[in-house]
Amino acid sequence: MVFYKPQGIPMMDLTTLEISVDEFEALQLIDAEGFLQEEAATQMGVSRPTLGRILAGARKTVATALSNGCAIRVEGGDYKFEADLQAKNETGQPCCSGGKQTER
Repeated sequence: MVFYKPQGIPMMDLTTLEISVDEFEALQLIDAEGFLQEEAATQMGVSRPTLGRILAGARKTVATALSNGCAIRVEGGDYKFEADLQAKNETGQPCCSGGKQTER
């Protein structure tokens, strides 16, 4: 389970919204890496219309969280993140981009 939250606010004081690993992957492929929807759908093993629905749900949840100061929990599915491929921020901590997910 991975969380993203506003800095400086304890988790117990935040509303948490959830996106699935598939939603996170769709956001990463389309918005962060610049894949076309057809390419991303092929990589994820879903149809282009299904990817569109996954992406729309993810964008709505993320926009709601950002607009209202909510935490985001990425959860669901049987996946692991390859830590050695995760990007690091300036403090050496895992960052939100650059991670690769693989099915277990």
